[in-house]
Amino acid sequence: MMINMSMSMTAQTYNKDLEKSAKSGNVEAQRNLGICYFNGNGVKQSDKLAYEWLLKAAGSNDAEANFYLGKMYEEERVKVGGLIRIKGEDAKTIAFSSFMSAAQLGYAEAQIKIYHLYKNSDKEEAERWLNEAFKNGNAEAIYICAMQKTVSGEKYELLKQSAGKGYVPAQEALESAKVSADEEKNKVKPYRNIEVKKPNTILSILPMDILPIIDSLTIKGILNENDLAVIKSCTSLKYLDLTHCYTTLSEKEQKERNEEKAFLHSMFSLMGKVSDAKYKNGEISVSDNLYVQMFSELGKDKYQVKEGNKGCLIPAGAFMEMKNLVTVKLPYLATIIEGRAFMKCENLKYVEFPLYLEDIYGRAFKECTALENIEFPTSLKSMNKDTFDNCTSLKKVDLSKCIFESGYWNTYFNECTSLKEMHFPEGITVIGNQTFNANHRENDKWVSPECFYPKSLKKLSCGPFNTTVHFKSQEAPNIGGGQIRNCTVYVPKGSLTSYYAQLKDYNNTIKEE
Repeated sequence: MMINMSMSMTAQTYNKDLEKSAKSGNVEAQRNLGICYFNGNGVKQSDKLAYEWLLKAAGSNDAEANFYLGKMYEEERVKVGGLIRIKGEDAKTIAFSSFMSAAQLGYAEAQIKIYHLYKNSDKEEAERWLNEAFKNGNAEAIYICAMQKTVSGEKYELLKQSAGKGYVPAQEALESAKVSADEEKNKVKPYRNIEVKKPNTILSILPMDILPIIDSLTIKGILNENDLAVIKSCTSLKYLDLTHCYTTLSEKEQKERNEEKAFLHSMFSLMGKVSDAKYKNGEISVSDNLYVQMFSELGKDKYQVKEGNKGCLIPAGAFMEMKNLVTVKLPYLATIIEGRAFMKCENLKYVEFPLYLEDIYGRAFKECTALENIEFPTSLKSMNKDTFDNCTSLKKVDLSKCIFESGYWNTYFNECTSLKEMHFPEGITVIGNQTFNANHRENDKWVSPECFYPKSLKKLSCGPFNTTVHFKSQEAPNIGGGQIRNCTVYVPKGSLTSYYAQLKDYNNTIKEE
């Protein structure tokens, strides 16, 4: 049982009904009765009875009971058999174990306790438990995290949260934090809207001491990957508007990419030549040589050096791991978003895509766990299979107004466990394997997203289950046996017979739209 408290929120004043309920086996009552005896609330204080009742509740995995047991051992208030008091290292060891049990059960007061116990011996583990206590709303944890912030605005906002929970050190620090936050706002204000007329010059406009504290940037002009690297250094950035920018690659970057492609192209060429020579010498079979030749040709084609990309694009990894980024508006003219461009931007909620966007490369938005809905431009033609993996908040994907060039769909949306609605693009003729690793749990069963298939679909190799499915084609596509199970399937008027033959045996209900 996971709970979310920074301090006890339960009634802890003794009365006979509480004791009666505890004796009947009610775990919450047992814990509350133990706390009453622990503090002497409405009853004569008794370590013996406090220990007995808390132990009962702790045995049922009650987090708060485990925490109070830890306090009893820590304060050396427990006696073995009611006679021998547990002291020293033995008491500390058992106390730690009880605190840890409470922390693992989600009790924030125990989590901040574990932080303090670890902070001088294991900083990494201490930080982990501090973060857990912070997420669970512990006032002290919020205060500690606030005092770690170097950006005055962020520090002030956290101190307000902690002070609102009654934490006195936060209340005492609040006034001076506000003064610093206001000074910081005035400092960054002139730089929230800038124009970069020439690529590679952003630092001539944006002072370096502003980079860690600026939270909003609207930029006009021409940028290359070096300018974008500067923007990536703006670690507090929440809002980024590049709508009126032209982002491209520098000549140096394009040259390095072409040199790498040329090297790989020559390696694949050499592979084919070596295989051919081995075949002529009788060292390998015809089939092995044909396989290597095919692999060699594919590699040469992939890494063929072409004219430098002069177009507008978002380079690979450009904004990866910008933890505070919430909103981004991309360049109006960009046609490509390269791989890992926004990977692990864990607070990214809104992306305004370019009007002329054509391709999104692999892992571009992987682990953007705050993304909920995406509006794709009609110009989009392709998307790599792992583009949106682990976007665990993503609820709807609508590509119905897009026409994909490749007839084969293999974009998986792995671990997108909140995905409820999926509209596939036109142009798709074959849907391959693993499309539905985006299942979620409803009423103790796995459910696929509601699916809307395009008119162009000819073959379905991987389908949904326990959901609603919509087809557009009058002629049923080739649906592999059992690929659609336990679904309500809607088909166009007059096509019921065509679909019935393939779907009738798998507990599906087929209806005309």
